[in-house]
Amino acid sequence: MHSGRQIACIYCRHSGAKNASCRHICSSAFKRGV
Repeated sequence: MHSGRQIACIYCRHSGAKNASCRHICSSAFKRGV
């Protein structure tokens, strides 16, 4: 089960976006465990 942030991170990566907000979302999404 994915949280909203994890979904945002996955969507971000699939869209090919490489910006700071994407990285921040990803790091915060997976920091507390998957």
